[in-house]
Amino acid sequence: MSRRSTGLLALFALLVPFTGLSLLTAEIGLVSYTLLILTRNIVGGLRSVPADAREAAVGMGYTPGQLLWLVELPLALPIILAGVRVATVTTIGLVTVTALIGQGGLGQLILQGIQRFFYTPLIVGAALSILLAIAVDGLLVALERMVAPWAVARR
Repeated sequence: MSRRSTGLLALFALLVPFTGLSLLTAEIGLVSYTLLILTRNIVGGLRSVPADAREAAVGMGYTPGQLLWLVELPLALPIILAGVRVATVTTIGLVTVTALIGQGGLGQLILQGIQRFFYTPLIVGAALSILLAIAVDGLLVALERMVAPWAVARR
């Protein structure tokens, strides 16, 4: 089990006395992890904007709002979108762990396979989770190419 899924289980254990074995427990845990990933990438993306670009925009008379929307966000967009991809694929993987608190999904197939020592549902659940993650990641790569074509050309 990865560190992320172990941390999610620990968060579930902390939340269960307050929210029970419910969908709310799963949502709080998954949203918390997703926000952590997104926040780190948004901050990292904004910090990666070259100081020269900021100085040039300020020298041209951009207001702080214009600086953010017209200079910093477009330059930070590739890193922010990379964070969205990581957060999405991570969430798809972590959703399977919610089967441990009775919330079903593809994780339920994996759990049934483990509990019954019958590996067909385990393999089907894992394979479908992986295929879903790959498909969604591919769609997000296509979206990134449409939204930020300059980032693709720069690579």
